[in-house]
Amino acid sequence: MRAEEHDEYTAAELSRATRRLDMALAEWHGELGQRMNMGTSEILALARLAMDDSQGPSELARSLHMTTGAMTAVLDRLAERGHIEREQHPSDRRKVALRLTSSAHEAARAQVRPMVAQITELAARLSPTERAVVGRFLDDLTALVHRAAGLPQAPPATAPPSTAPQPTAPPSTDPQPTDPPSPGATR
Repeated sequence: MRAEEHDEYTAAELSRATRRLDMALAEWHGELGQRMNMGTSEILALARLAMDDSQGPSELARSLHMTTGAMTAVLDRLAERGHIEREQHPSDRRKVALRLTSSAHEAARAQVRPMVAQITELAARLSPTERAVVGRFLDDLTALVHRAAGLPQAPPATAPPSTAPQPTAPPSTDPQPTDPPSPGATR
């Protein structure tokens, strides 16, 4: 069901919409991998490093639910293609620091830029109050997926909290969806 078809979503409809988004993102990651001649694991590793470059190989493996051996193979492929560099950790000589190269940043930007522009345009059509509600929902959904995946909680990557009023919803009388939510696409 699309927003243009009605003004309100029930909780069950919103849950189904998040599952559709999850699948669309998984499909997009697969398409992005094909365009960049990489597997989904490489795409997700690059995306994770772009969001948090403080992770070493072990932390990156944990966050993507991969073995350290599989992560080493992914990082080897990324290094061979010039997308990452391994460096000595600045404060712990026993650790390896991972750094995306400028060519990796540029290649990813070139592929992602059109989608980011469309998302920004879509968000600009919302009122400030609607953006605040959607932003909080997405941050809460991200935290929920991280908890379900057993990942550490990441701080929200949003601007400081809005001063817009926060609407309160009455208790839901919507039936709970009978099918379980799909796993996060970023796994």
